[in-house]
Amino acid sequence: MKKRLYIIFLLMLVIGSSGCARREVVTIKDVSGFYETVDVKGAPNIVINDFADFRKDKKNVGKIWVWTFESTSPLNAALADRIAVRLKSTGFNVKKTAFEQVTKSDVRDVLEENSSRLFVYGKLNSFYFSSPEPITKATKGETSFYAEVADENGNKVFGKEYTVGAKKCVGFDVKTGAGKLIELNLDTCVDTLFGDEEFVALLEKDKKAGLRKKEPKKKAWFKKEEPEAVIGETKEEDEEEKAQPAEGEVYSVSEELERIVTLHDSGDLTDEEFKKAKEKVLE
Repeated sequence: MKKRLYIIFLLMLVIGSSGCARREVVTIKDVSGFYETVDVKGAPNIVINDFADFRKDKKNVGKIWVWTFESTSPLNAALADRIAVRLKSTGFNVKKTAFEQVTKSDVRDVLEENSSRLFVYGKLNSFYFSSPEPITKATKGETSFYAEVADENGNKVFGKEYTVGAKKCVGFDVKTGAGKLIELNLDTCVDTLFGDEEFVALLEKDKKAGLRKKEPKKKAWFKKEEPEAVIGETKEEDEEEKAQPAEGEVYSVSEELERIVTLHDSGDLTDEEFKKAKEKVLE
């Protein structure tokens, strides 16, 4: 084993001493396809925008010894996509936008269009990893990003900046190892955001608001729903119906008068209804 490592170190020494800098283009997993998945019925909608890219060096993402790396995917969009995947897993239907500059009117319009109450966006300020060599030392990455959430009026309801880091020994296959390191750093950003109690509380509040808004009135499972009874087609028929005895019941004139007096005193019959009912009884 020691002999094998010694040979590898000699090879690396030859590469390094040759003064040949190497550039590698790495590919990371594309998760954007999940936007095409079927929405969950009854789940609240949320909208996310690609994070703005504020990195000073948007091309290079890291350096390990003589290798310099760049990514085939724009990391600002990759970060937003991974946040979107986590939002989906927590119970949201996620819609994607790609505004270069987000305005209040844009937020209001897109939230109304998607029947949503929250709009997630932000900035990727920096993303870089480095190591003097790939085998015995872990390569350290550091990412700085800002996440913001706006409501249906376009007003900011959450905003916070994070600086996170992750490290990994990339091993002999530096190109593959660098790609995995990029994904590890992106996943660490997502874990940090969803580990923020304030951010999570905002999401939970929105989900509960959606349930209150959409939850139908509860009905007794044992009660058969009947169409609402129509007492009379006209006001006169309604008045007569109120004053009539229940089906199968027979009253004398005095009992009937006493009944309608009681209805009148209780307010179930108006003065006009009482007058008409009394006249009908005395006919």
